[in-house]
Amino acid sequence: PQAGRLGFGLYAAKGERDLAEAFRDVYTGLVKAGVPIAFVTSTHALENWKDDNPLVLVGGAEWNGEDRALVKRLAARGVKTVAVDPATCSDAIGSRRAAANVMAALSVPLVVSDGIAVTPFVAQGRLFLSVCRQGDSAAPGEITICPSFFLKGLTSSARVMSLDDGRALKTAPKGNNALSFRFPMEPYSGRILMFAAERGK
Repeated sequence: PQAGRLGFGLYAAKGERDLAEAFRDVYTGLVKAGVPIAFVTSTHALENWKDDNPLVLVGGAEWNGEDRALVKRLAARGVKTVAVDPATCSDAIGSRRAAANVMAALSVPLVVSDGIAVTPFVAQGRLFLSVCRQGDSAAPGEITICPSFFLKGLTSSARVMSLDDGRALKTAPKGNNALSFRFPMEPYSGRILMFAAERGK
């Protein structure tokens, strides 16, 4: 609660460890390993959290009673949370292991190929994926996702459009209302993908 906000990140209060470095290691490591993290904030800001999206908690073992009481209140209204020790994201191997644990613990139905970072977001009643290539590989990207997890009403029959070239991507159903698709990705590049209801809906 004593941590103040400075721009996108956080700075440490007097006598506390450097939160900026801890958040940097966890955020960068998990995003590069495919975890869709939309923002970074403090427990103080979560007092006003009204949504029910899953939350990744950094350094929860060091929190005080007030912080833990907040997490219990969030859990009581159905918000899924998982804590990550910053030390586990000190290298790429640790980050991948932590990312796998986070996705499994939060039951997030999104699997991406190595080197691809994905951030789902909803705007104007549509589901979008912001996709980034985090390296110099030119291998195609591949995503398996359950779109209804992020936007109710979408099914595995949804169309996926690449807004960069206006083309529809070929998709394949994967069961449990999920679908999978591949798309070209150049080194250090990005794409915006949009989901649309199947034709006639």
